Amino acid sequence: MKKAKVILISLMILTGFIIESESQIFIGTTEIDTNSIATGLDTPWEILWGPDDMIWMTEREGRVSRIDPETGNKEVLLEITDLVDEGSENGMLGMVLHPNFMHPDSQFVYLVYTYYVTGNVEKLVRYTFDSDTLIDEFVLLSGIPAGQYHIGSRVIILPDRTILMSTGDVGSASYALDTNRLHGKFLRLNLDGSVPDDNPIPGSYVWSLGHRNPQGLVRAPNGIIYSSEHGPANDDEINIIEKERNYGWPEVHGFCDLPAEQTYCTANNAVEPIAAWTPTLAVCGLDYYDHDAIPEWKNSLLLTTLKARRVVALKLSQDGRSVLQEDEFFSQWWGRLRDLCISPDGRVFLAVSNADGRGTVQPGDDRIVEIVSLNAVEYCNAERFATICPGETYYFNGLEISLPGTYMDTIPGGSECDTIISLRLEVAEEYNMDDEIEICQGDSVFVNGKYLSEEGIYADTLLTTYGCDSIVSTQIIHFDSGSIGLADSVMMELDDTVTLSANEGFLSYKWNADPPSQNNTITIIASELGEGTHSYTIEVEDSNGCVLTDAIKIIITPVVGIKKYSGLEFSVYPNPVTSDELNVEYTITSEAVLIIYNQVGMEVSRKILSPMNSHTRVALPEISGLYHLEIKSSEGTGYVKVLKQ
Repeated sequence: MKKAKVILISLMILTGFIIESESQIFIGTTEIDTNSIATGLDTPWEILWGPDDMIWMTEREGRVSRIDPETGNKEVLLEITDLVDEGSENGMLGMVLHPNFMHPDSQFVYLVYTYYVTGNVEKLVRYTFDSDTLIDEFVLLSGIPAGQYHIGSRVIILPDRTILMSTGDVGSASYALDTNRLHGKFLRLNLDGSVPDDNPIPGSYVWSLGHRNPQGLVRAPNGIIYSSEHGPANDDEINIIEKERNYGWPEVHGFCDLPAEQTYCTANNAVEPIAAWTPTLAVCGLDYYDHDAIPEWKNSLLLTTLKARRVVALKLSQDGRSVLQEDEFFSQWWGRLRDLCISPDGRVFLAVSNADGRGTVQPGDDRIVEIVSLNAVEYCNAERFATICPGETYYFNGLEISLPGTYMDTIPGGSECDTIISLRLEVAEEYNMDDEIEICQGDSVFVNGKYLSEEGIYADTLLTTYGCDSIVSTQIIHFDSGSIGLADSVMMELDDTVTLSANEGFLSYKWNADPPSQNNTITIIASELGEGTHSYTIEVEDSNGCVLTDAIKIIITPVVGIKKYSGLEFSVYPNPVTSDELNVEYTITSEAVLIIYNQVGMEVSRKILSPMNSHTRVALPEISGLYHLEIKSSEGTGYVKVLKQ
């Protein structure tokens, strides 16, 4: 590999340093080499390392190519300059490959580009890779407002096989906080272009809001998603992107450090960046580095910048949620740096973008530059990880693999050693869930886009986090809260006192509008309420947090001239009674008479009872109210109150 020849100079910026000599360049103690592997390009916008060990690249005028990193040979796969509307910040922009791209059934390339329809708009499309070309454009999402500026347009595919895509505010800052617009957002959609069921807003692509112009995007191995975002004249940002979060633009610039920003952030739970710069660097491409080839950069975000024309390394904390150290490298070496990608053996490739209309074009521009460690033993072993669904296969260097395990291959390297590629393949755990959800009676639970309240088993087919089909069943069960245990009604006379008691075992009781207590009884004094019907309600909370209610009627009648004889017992049912007929059961040894009185003591009917029988049915008047039943015989007299509702 050709070494860079430079003048003797020593440069230190912050805590990161590059030492140059006539034949050596060091990052810390790691000797590196830099080399332009491809030149004469036209505004490269996205570069990524493909599973075919090629660098995939978009050029803004409407071109997709592959570059051999060892030879620099460029192979054009797609050229749609007649469809792409290239302008100030427009053109062919973001790109991502299907996670299982090497499998013949998954050779899909996802692209974002702008086009013109009575104005500049943007679309996300899918192409199919066929030998040496991209064919069969399939539109996933179109008509996204683009304008001339602040277009965003980075894309990644998440492990659950959904796409995350950034959009800018297209110069209209207020759009960023409007959930009815796609501007200034991160959008999430399925690989077929549909809206995922678990997006924050049903039927909406919006994943997060309050973004100005995010143009860097990477998901680290720990699952954290990082984005770089252009500020105005101040506060470029690095953000951690999370579901349903508000990132504040235009109400907040950078951190929540001004009084108005603090008020907004508190009221809207706005997310602060983990790093910000004023004056701005024009932050752009972003990737995660964790390779032994350049150990000084391990567990770091590598960031390219346009205006500042340098690479920034952000050393992350162990949990990945804060920046511990910031180092700057290669300041003013090549010019505007649009994007970067990292190979499995730890080489870093930069996309130089001086021909975008805002840079100074140098001989050979635009170009792809390689940064490579010369400590060969440090980077000649590369490891890959892949996850497939049960029953699927992964295509690795000409082999179809379906069993989990580690697979090795040797690829001739362009440096002092061959690269040993090891692939660790995992099969996603197949789950047929049988979730049991307990809810309170009358409540509902939101499952798979539906509100369920009735007991039963509900089944649906869902995608797992790795895009695998899975049959998910959910069983809804109501908590067994028991019953309160009150009767429907209580009959009293004006001189009566009754204590109502509910079942024990509840956390709290609430009688009528009284404050909740743990007392499950209440005493009713008839004379304090007066005649008539009075309603009482009880509300109790059980140990599961379920709330049950019951109601009881208190019927208070005046004292009438009816004596409560004893000596003969009989029963009636139902009581209270809602029909005109009532059942009476009795036991007598001689003939008796059944007399029915109304609540003021007037006789309304009577009936002779025979000792040969023990049951009879009697008719009550149509008028609701309290009735008194009396049975008289030589054995004695019995008395029962009956309420007709």
